[in-house]
Amino acid sequence: MPFRFVRHAALAVAPVLLLALSMLVSVSVPISVQAHSPMTSVTPADGARLTSAPATIEMRFRDPSRLIRFGLAAAEDGTDVALGDDHLMVEAADHTVTLPPLGAGSYVASWRAMGEDGHVIKGRFSFTIAPE
Repeated sequence: MPFRFVRHAALAVAPVLLLALSMLVSVSVPISVQAHSPMTSVTPADGARLTSAPATIEMRFRDPSRLIRFGLAAAEDGTDVALGDDHLMVEAADHTVTLPPLGAGSYVASWRAMGEDGHVIKGRFSFTIAPE
């Protein structure tokens, strides 16, 4: 009879111990490992209407990240804008993409980045150039 009581007591306590252990592990893991590094701002802003073409696109991430892909295309017909690749695979929180001269119209940028935690994040934004 005592063995049965010990076995039942151990089974009752096990979930509590597992919960306590998982809470301890989650508190001890650094926050940068727990979360992805989202983009916090972009210039020109998503949906911006500009009177002149920007020379660069500035992207800021919460933590250092590597841009692994960046593309820009004309929204009307999907024509890709030729870009260099010197902005790719550089580990930084702030990224600058140099643009060629752009004409009037709407553009869609799409990107992929890899955060310090190894997770890939992606997004899109657009802007319009409409000279006055």
